[in-house]
Amino acid sequence: ILLADKNSVGMKLSMTVSEHGNLNFSKSGNRLFFGTAPIQPPKDTSLVEIDLVKLDIWHYKDDYLQTQQLFRLQRDLQTNYLAVYHLDKKQLNQLASEEIPTVIPTNEGDGERFVGVTDYGKRVEGQWTGNTKKDIYAIQVADGSRQLVKKDMLGFITPQYISPTGKYIMWYDSKARHYFAWDGDTARNITSKIKVQLWNEEHDSPSDPAPYGVVRWQENDEAVF
Repeated sequence: ILLADKNSVGMKLSMTVSEHGNLNFSKSGNRLFFGTAPIQPPKDTSLVEIDLVKLDIWHYKDDYLQTQQLFRLQRDLQTNYLAVYHLDKKQLNQLASEEIPTVIPTNEGDGERFVGVTDYGKRVEGQWTGNTKKDIYAIQVADGSRQLVKKDMLGFITPQYISPTGKYIMWYDSKARHYFAWDGDTARNITSKIKVQLWNEEHDSPSDPAPYGVVRWQENDEAVF
């Protein structure tokens, strides 16, 4: 039974299933995750390699330096964006995109809310800062809709920072040097009353120190260690 291809309802125009995406089921088995990518034009096999014209063009507003672009070329050619097929509803939803390339699943793939992280449109400054500001989104898996949680976050967010059920989205703010958590409505500083340092005190480079990190979440998202 064909589940998804370039003509499926829910597949973005000019996109198709990527050969480079990972196939994963959620723990319940009700969701199938895969990657999508732009449809590539067929390769012209009528010309031999030596006759192909090659030209590298760079603009100062590009996300990456030309050297980085060449270094990232193979990885970029394999870039794909997370999509989900709901086996019970026979419905396809696109979760990630070029604008929000990183999507963190919750509840072993069965969460109602996933987390999107992106530095799209903010990468140029990384050439001189060594880091980029990021936007954090809450993504509803049922329909792929997105809600902005935090704009221009300068800090850290990893899968360990998201509560297992997806109820809380947490990040570390490198400037405030505290952890913040969003509960679906508002974000608040959850470490303001902790007196010890939460960041690496032996950090000795001209950049913001990294946090010591998260151990785990308590069952039912009752606490975070």
